[in-house]
Amino acid sequence: MSFLEVLLGDAPPLKPEENYYQRLLATDQDEATDLAHSYLEGKSLQNVYECLLVPALRLAEEDRHTGVIDDRAADFVAQSTRELIEDLADRYKAEARSSGVETYLNNPNFAHASIVSIPARDQADELVGMMLAQLLQKGGAQNVRALTIDTVENMLTEIEQGQFAIAFISALPPFAVGQARSLCKRLHARFPDLALVVGLWGFAGGVPKAQERIGTACTDAVCTNFSEAFFHIQKLVETNGGSGTKQEQPAEDAGATIKAGPRAIAS
Repeated sequence: MSFLEVLLGDAPPLKPEENYYQRLLATDQDEATDLAHSYLEGKSLQNVYECLLVPALRLAEEDRHTGVIDDRAADFVAQSTRELIEDLADRYKAEARSSGVETYLNNPNFAHASIVSIPARDQADELVGMMLAQLLQKGGAQNVRALTIDTVENMLTEIEQGQFAIAFISALPPFAVGQARSLCKRLHARFPDLALVVGLWGFAGGVPKAQERIGTACTDAVCTNFSEAFFHIQKLVETNGGSGTKQEQPAEDAGATIKAGPRAIAS
């Protein structure tokens, strides 16, 4: 019952993500949804995801791993948020028409990129990957898929069958960092031509520290938010000839090109 301290504690006014999370801990899905809809007014969907839902999922992950909430409560938070993500996609269209809010890139390069989002560890990683895929689709990407959590081998098989050019490993710190690093190595070993980006969403140390935690051997880029993710996809598509797939370099200048190519983007 230690989660009651979150619900009933004498503390300063809650932040939006804390308020949303609190309502879900109280199993009040309707009010949590209303809070998200209210937060959406005058904001982009990207802002709602980055400033409300991703931080709320991180709170739930921290509480689950420290035993403050049990798996049942964590599953309720995840499932409610999944339904909200699906609902917000449709609601955003109506809100955007009335408020004029539009922050997406609408980059024509996105239409040619084949992108897959892969959860590093659990449902929270999967949900943030789902948000990313949805935002990319709204930005103009026509071939984007967010994988559901599964065994690593099954996910690798899905990637092979999908013939994707760019893979995003979606990881919500701090608990998914090790799994993201391990998955990145396996993907690089099996698909050496696949461009790999790791998203450590909301990582406190920023990109330099995130890159340090993941390493540079198997990544083309590391990002900590959706705007950085969009930037790296654009750079990968521009660098690799439209689709994002790594291009084989001519023998006489291959070494120099690789050093300055996709894997240098992270720095």
